[in-house]
Amino acid sequence: QPDTSQQRSNPGNSIHRDSMESQDEPAQRFPERYLVLIEFAHQHLDFLMAELESILQLNGIVLGGPECRLERLLHQERFDELIEEQAKTDGFQKMAKRPFALLSFSLESKWTPSSGKIGKPTPKQSCIGEILLDRCVLVRSVIELWGMAPTPSECASSVKDWISSTKVGRAIIDQQRHISRSWKVTIHTLGSTFTRDEQAEMRDHFAFLDLQGQVKMKNPTDEYILIREVELNYK
Repeated sequence: QPDTSQQRSNPGNSIHRDSMESQDEPAQRFPERYLVLIEFAHQHLDFLMAELESILQLNGIVLGGPECRLERLLHQERFDELIEEQAKTDGFQKMAKRPFALLSFSLESKWTPSSGKIGKPTPKQSCIGEILLDRCVLVRSVIELWGMAPTPSECASSVKDWISSTKVGRAIIDQQRHISRSWKVTIHTLGSTFTRDEQAEMRDHFAFLDLQGQVKMKNPTDEYILIREVELNYK
């Protein structure tokens, strides 16, 4: 079964910071762009994408243009095959069942953080996470994606590569490591459960983040979430 997972942080309760992993597929790499993972409250993505695209357009963002693109999720081909099989068997209309969509923004976009503006929106400008969470009824969370890979260890390597080799990654991690920022790590699973020991082992892969602030389980400055998604029964 395909298995994906991610890690995210939540500065200002608006946008999460993430890494994502899955099995049987190599780590996914993009040109240097700012990645935002949208998690929907439901799985009827054809309808949900219409709402998302409408809100983006209201804020001057053209989905599919050079500034903002819709990117492929890990294992998307496999999930599409399962949906096709289910439609043939049960006569259901084909629809994308995964509750995620992945957007990428160009480095030149005003929605992409840089060393000079991370955590410092102008009085009249919100971050993309705040806008989508405020205006999209069907969006559950907006996640700043740090990496995607087949296994927890490869996922950690993907994140390490992102924060060390990209301009956006370096700028963000420099801020996240400040001693004044409290944090916690949460394991978010879809389609499976893991023991406390298994979750602790997952967290250990990301010790290299070297966060200097205090661990705070309630209302931390930043929340890092490892999302593990397992192929679901589509009936």
